[in-house]
Order: sequence, then C-alpha cells, then structure tokens
Amino acid sequence: MKLLLKYGKYVFLTGIVLVLIANSLSCITINKDKIPSFGKKDTTTVPTVSSKTRPHPPVRTGEITLGTRVQIGSQPIGKVGGGITVSRPGDPLHGLEIGIPTDAYTGNKTFTISYAPVTNHTFGDDFIPASPMITIDNGGGYSAQLMTVRVPVKIPDNHFAMGFLYDSKTKQLEGMPLVAQDANSITVGTRHFSSFLIGMVDRLKLKTDVDSGFRPGIDDWQFSNYGSFIEMGGHCTGQSLTAMWYYCTTPDGKDAALYNRYDNNGKSPATPNLWQDDSWGYRLCSVVQKDCGRDDFAFIFWGNLVGRAWQKVNNKWQWVNVPPVISDQTTRDLFAFAIQMTGEPQQVAIHSNAGEGHAMVCYRVSKNVLYIADPNYPGNTERKIELLNNKFKPYNSGANRQEIDAGRGTNFENIMYIAKSTIIPWDKIAQRWAEFKNGTIGNDEFPPYDIVVNVGNNQETPLDGYIADQKKIKVSTKMVNWAFRERLSVLKDGKLLTRFEGEGEIELSPGTNLLGILISGYAYDEWHYIDFKYYTVQYGEVECKTPPPADVLAKLHKTTMF
Repeated sequence: MKLLLKYGKYVFLTGIVLVLIANSLSCITINKDKIPSFGKKDTTTVPTVSSKTRPHPPVRTGEITLGTRVQIGSQPIGKVGGGITVSRPGDPLHGLEIGIPTDAYTGNKTFTISYAPVTNHTFGDDFIPASPMITIDNGGGYSAQLMTVRVPVKIPDNHFAMGFLYDSKTKQLEGMPLVAQDANSITVGTRHFSSFLIGMVDRLKLKTDVDSGFRPGIDDWQFSNYGSFIEMGGHCTGQSLTAMWYYCTTPDGKDAALYNRYDNNGKSPATPNLWQDDSWGYRLCSVVQKDCGRDDFAFIFWGNLVGRAWQKVNNKWQWVNVPPVISDQTTRDLFAFAIQMTGEPQQVAIHSNAGEGHAMVCYRVSKNVLYIADPNYPGNTERKIELLNNKFKPYNSGANRQEIDAGRGTNFENIMYIAKSTIIPWDKIAQRWAEFKNGTIGNDEFPPYDIVVNVGNNQETPLDGYIADQKKIKVSTKMVNWAFRERLSVLKDGKLLTRFEGEGEIELSPGTNLLGILISGYAYDEWHYIDFKYYTVQYGEVECKTPPPADVLAKLHKTTMF
C-alpha cells in the first residue's frame, strides 16, 4: 500500500486504517511488501492456529527423600577409556558397572560413585524405586561416545522398569535410554552423569493412554527439514530437540506456542507460504544438530545402541552384544512410562536396515500407537508409529524432506527410545536460544558473507540501504575466508525475480524496493541453505521534492487517523 502526501491533499488506497505521525517530512511513502510465493510448506493436515498461546499442561513433579549417603570410591579414566566395576558383596550396588569407551573424553576424568537409599517419595503409587539414588560425578560435560551403566536390580514379574534422572531443584524425573536388561540388571545409556535411579511400575498402573500435551501445528516448527550447508543430510535431531526444549522450558511464557511464532523471524508481515525467510529458526535447528555431534558416536547411536554395551570381556573393555535385544513392546512401554512420569514429550530415533537415520518427537502413546511430530511433516497430526502383534510396523519418512520430495522415502524398521537430555546436550540449547533471539544464530558456524552492489571501478557498497541512480544494479556475494560456489535467489513483488551465481543483475522499480535474498552454497552436487535476509534499495526520485507550506507542516506534527 502506498500513501502519497502532496501539499495537504492525501491520496491513499481505501480499506486501510492508518495512524501516521510525521515530523518535518516533505513526503511520506509507505510500501507494504508483498508476500513472496517462493518455496513451499507441507500442508497435509495442518491445523489453523488462530492464537499463538494455549494452555500448557503442568509437568509432573515430586519429592524424593533420601537416607544416609554411602561413598563407593573414585577411579580415573583416561582417553583410551575403560570401565569401573563395583565389587562390594552384600551392597546394593555390588556388580554395578560403568563403561567408558575410547575417546569418550579428550583427557583424564575421575569418576566418583556414591548412593543413598530412597526412604520416601511423593510421585504416587505408579512409581516404585527399584534401586537407591545413584550419583556418578566426573566433573560434568557430555562425552563424545555413548557410556553405559549396568545397574544390579531385580524386577518382579508383572512390573516394568527403566532408568530415570532426578533433578532435586526442579523435582522432575527424566527417562534414560534402555540398552539392555536381564533377570539381575538393567543397563542404561548416557553421555553425561548426575543422580539417577531405576524406577518401576506395576503393569496394571501403566496407563494405556498418556499425553504430554505437545501437538504438531502448535508446538513444532513450521518449516520442513531440508538440511543446510552445515548439516547437509538434514537437521531432524536439532529440529525435534529445539521444539521439545521450547515446549519444556517455555522461554516465551508457559502458554506460548512455537508454531509460526517466529515465522519471518517473528517480524511483520507474516509470510506463511515462505519457509526460507524463517532463517533464525532454521539456522538454530542446523546449529543444534551440529552441536549434537555426528561422527563415531552417531554411528553407534543410530545403528548399534540397542543390545550393545561397553563391557569387560577377557580382561579387555570393548563393545559387546548384550542380549536379549530390547523388544518393540518394551520400547513402546519406555515411551509410555516416561511420558506418564514426566508429562513431557520424548525423543524418538528411527533407523532403517539400510543404515539411514531420522529423529522425531513422540508426544502421546495411546494403546499401541506412538503419535509423532516428524520434522519432515511440520504441523501434521496424523503421523504415527503402530505396534502390531508386538512388532512395530515400518514407519515411512526420509532422512530429510528433500528425499521425500524426490520420491525416495524410506521405511524405517527400527524404533528407539532416546529420551531428552541423556544423549543430547540439552543445556547448550539455552545458549543457542539467546543467539537466536538476538539474530546472531549460526554466525559462528555458517560461512560469513556480505551482499554488495558493484558500482564500477572495482568498487563495492553494501546492498542494504543502497540508493540507486540506475534501473539495473549488479550484485554479488562477498565471502569471508570461504571458497565455494554460492548462489543468490532474489525475490521481489511476490515472485522469484532472478537467480544467479557470482555476479548478477537486479532490475529495480521506482521507489523503495524490498528484496528478499536466499543465499545457498554448492556441495556434493546439491545446493544447500545458508541464509535469507531482506534488503531495502531505493531507486528514482522521491515523489515530492518541495516542502509543504508551514500550515500543512504544522498539521503533520499531530497524529492523524485515517
């Protein structure tokens, strides 16, 4: 919409209510940018959200009262890894075993073990402590490799058990991934240590329908998982984890909903049909994905977690099979019991027999159905994993949305419970969220760049705020300490205007031009997302050059309602 003021006569488009405050302006031009149609979002079963708030159900909390703490001892573990075995016949932790693989840490770590009996708790009769509260202190921080802890415990028939972290400050439990179980022990996996215990429930009290309150189209991100220049295979873990973190920590207030809250980085006007300009959220997901780590740990994490542990065999610590492998029915119960005891969504990892992996959010378990928020299908409430005859049906999705769009969807046969923070560096998301809020997210990971106008004689000037004296300008990307093929996709007036590598020409319209520019980098035979920004460029003379008379100017100093 354009408003022109000429000597006290107002010419404007109808249907708009505008409050205008002017100070000594000879002319005022207001352009309402058109919503670009570039890009697409998945619209399958996407609910209409008229408000960005909704009631947020409470999490489950409780007090755990402990008896006298018993010190077990300390042992240093070096870069080559190893393990700790507790040998104290008659002690509740006799036979406890901690496995620390090679390269879990870059230097020495001293592991100190203690425990305290649970004398009382207020979590209710659907939670029974099956072990003392165990504390393993190694100075904190996440390991680069998955560590395993075998806890000696006997679980009665008709009971279900799993590991839980306990936070004495928040009074909350948090589930731990189950690696193996037998008649005398439960083995859990983790990448960091704190206080934890084994909790169990009578199967008659394990609810058939448990719900965290999390919902796609309200609590997930509004864009699909296409991956980026720093995470080319996709950022499903980062996208799932940040949505869970937002839901659990409620940084914008307990009733705030994430979906579309940061469309166009939270700026007006909204651009619901364009995911590329949701750059802060998109880069956040990619950066958190990278923070999680991908190398050797990822291989173990995706393909070799269930049924394997770092144990001592023939006087040598190594990865060994620890049958029986966790059944699909047990995995279903892990999700159900965790949501029942925490009131929070849980992370689910899936991988195919061919070796592809994907991460999602499980937010509800109803009978034999896991309800899923899939980063490849934002806002879709119909995604689910079904348990049939004690076996999960293969779940069809993709390593990223690009694979699905290309007709290369994958059946994922293996479903795994990953919980929340035991595997993924949860606390670092708060740091990344601060960078997200101030608009600097990804500046330490993505290639730094400037978009400049080439004005001749090898001279350059920043594109944003540029005042052009010609209808066409030449624009290019100026990379800083990076060398690769880059491409600019330029949007103007609701459509893709041009796309080019290196230097390209942009044709301007008279007045203010709002240009949306997507920058992509080329690697492994594909173009990958780097960033999207809007730039303002002025071309042509302003629409009135003579200041209005003094009496008109005086009126402009007042607020005028149209």
